[in-house]
Amino acid sequence: MAGSFFSILCEAFPQSNIRITGANGNTIIEQEYFSDRKNHSDDLFSISRPLTLNRQLTLSVRANAYKDEDEVGRMLDGIISMAGSHYKGARKREHEDNEEKRLLRTLLYADSMEMHIYAVLLAEKLKKEMALERVVCVIECRYGETDDMKNLIKRYRKTSPQDICESVEEGRIILCKYIPDARETIKDQCNEYFQGVQMLISEKFGYVPQIYIGAMVRQAEEYRFSLNAALTTKRAVGEIRSGGRRAHNIFYAEDYLVEYTFYNTDQETLEHFLGAYAEKLRKEPELVKTAKILLENGMNISHASKYGYVHRNTMMLHVRKLCGLLKIDPMNYDGDKFLLMLICEYFAAYDTQIAPC
Repeated sequence: MAGSFFSILCEAFPQSNIRITGANGNTIIEQEYFSDRKNHSDDLFSISRPLTLNRQLTLSVRANAYKDEDEVGRMLDGIISMAGSHYKGARKREHEDNEEKRLLRTLLYADSMEMHIYAVLLAEKLKKEMALERVVCVIECRYGETDDMKNLIKRYRKTSPQDICESVEEGRIILCKYIPDARETIKDQCNEYFQGVQMLISEKFGYVPQIYIGAMVRQAEEYRFSLNAALTTKRAVGEIRSGGRRAHNIFYAEDYLVEYTFYNTDQETLEHFLGAYAEKLRKEPELVKTAKILLENGMNISHASKYGYVHRNTMMLHVRKLCGLLKIDPMNYDGDKFLLMLICEYFAAYDTQIAPC
């Protein structure tokens, strides 16, 4: 701030002596145009102004270059005032940023009613309405670029004043995106926005960031759940990539509900609900492969048979056997399809006797 202020002074008074001194009279920074001020003292206007409690500014200019000393004083006071306003504005923005970061940390990590109340009060101070629907999104970025990327997102024309955006750690930005119409899906309302954000970041930083989008939230205590959903999605996507499967750069938790359920349920509970199914399938490993192929092809028998290189009738036979053994109907009931997905996930994680799904 001091350096830029001094540069402005030098531009405003190029043919002058400018000196800023500290509390002990020591020179902090100076510009010397007149090497011999004693011989020019009658031809100069010399003006002093206090900048802070421990900093003093002294300016000397040629008298014949200005109308009078008051003119020089008014120019100098105007520059000091402008710099002071800019400094105060920067401090205000910094303070607001710090409070927004405090709000975000409270929403994401607080676990007491008192802290939730504090978050609501802090949001009110920042003119963020907590009654609005939002979704917590995690934006991954390179180390050293976090703050610049955050500021770029905040300045993006489609970013709402009701969005809460801050960097909570290096390499990661959290954006609580305002969802104006709860009747539409998160995807419908966020896809265009995040594609625009990715394009903006790509143009500025040269790469497309990965974005993980959690669940809809309506109350302060729900933000942690939405963040967990976004991070669970990140974990699931990481496993997909490590398995060699293709993934895009915008990921929604609603597409990874099975993984969310599985990752956030302890092994004992999973064993309680899925162990019996695992025991039945352990004797029929071919049916586990059938279930995997069927799920990967959207429960379409024709596509699954082509993918598995078996005749359609053979695939139908295996599917009937699978349904009869487990007493489920994943072809017609979403609940049974979800259960079958959990069973496959269970085998992939815990059952070493059968090839993972």
